Amino acid sequence: MEKIIDEAKYNEKVKAFERVYENKSIPIEEKIRLCEEFAYCDYVKHSERIDFAGDLAELYLKAGRYRDVIDFITVEFKTHFKDEDSWWMFIASLLPFYMFYVIDACIALKDYHMAKGFLDALKMNRTAMLRMHQDDGLTSECKYWYARVMTKFVQIAILEGDISTAQDYLLDPFFEDYKNIEAYYYMGIISKGDKDERFKQVSLAITCFTGISELDVNDDNYVDEQVKMIIDSNYYLGLIYATEQGYKNKEKAIEMLNKAKELGYDITDVQINSLTENIENEISKKNGGCYVATCVYGSYDCPQVWTLRRFRDNVLSNNIFGKMFIKLYYTVSPSIVRIFGNFAWFHKLFKTPLDKFVNSLQRKGIDNTPYQDLK
Repeated sequence: MEKIIDEAKYNEKVKAFERVYENKSIPIEEKIRLCEEFAYCDYVKHSERIDFAGDLAELYLKAGRYRDVIDFITVEFKTHFKDEDSWWMFIASLLPFYMFYVIDACIALKDYHMAKGFLDALKMNRTAMLRMHQDDGLTSECKYWYARVMTKFVQIAILEGDISTAQDYLLDPFFEDYKNIEAYYYMGIISKGDKDERFKQVSLAITCFTGISELDVNDDNYVDEQVKMIIDSNYYLGLIYATEQGYKNKEKAIEMLNKAKELGYDITDVQINSLTENIENEISKKNGGCYVATCVYGSYDCPQVWTLRRFRDNVLSNNIFGKMFIKLYYTVSPSIVRIFGNFAWFHKLFKTPLDKFVNSLQRKGIDNTPYQDLK
């Protein structure tokens, strides 16, 4: 490795790296080599320059060089600070994302014990930071990093097959008024039920994945892990609509699976066709089912239909004209849905007015949370 002992040479190497960093045609190992030239150089070790240290850790992670991530942050990077306390104060309090590179590397290596050790230390630090900044300019940032810590605990618990513990983490009182993408995603994973049937709540999984699937993967505010969650959420929704008894909807399944594929999920057209070719849409057989809304939104248990069911039970059912409308609706709508429900134009025709009506009901205070029909 070329010796770099002065600022001029250092800046030259930095510029060479900057020219290739965003170039997707350059192999990642070449980017790593260029970054290593100045990240490990003598000039850096004798100065306080830590430029691009995070970039090198991220490149190691993307290249699958997990041991290098851990060694670089916990050994080499530490030499930039006067002592270990200064190093820890920097990566725990100022720029915690450095520590998350290490935690992600530990998870990739399945060294969950080491990952949880770092998370425990970060949790203590973040708890103290939250106490110090309960209502000031740093409150939002403190909440963000605390949520990241807690959802990493959730991720590890799921990987270890301890779904009960994963759910306990998500029930932390902190999440009552602050939820990040990760919290919704892992709640969706748990609620799918394939990790542990005891926690299966398909309607909750649909709610979680729907909210995430509508996010824009091109938003620069999302890190790679969150982008993957957005893409995966589209796939899981498609899978639910393709396979879950009581929730099958062919059009929805095809739509979400194709969207996942377009966003980069590893699934072929042949696989999508195999999953969806024999689907028969399932309209809820519950008494008083919202047939058209269920068909349009793909589920009897989703936020929009929960709102409509509340409106039916708490408003329409309380007056003679509303009761007459309900009776007429349930006389006519099953046949309409059975005949036209699989046509795209049917969904387009009803979705816009339904969306507007649901939004108006919600503005009037009719809730969109899980709901049990009145008997």
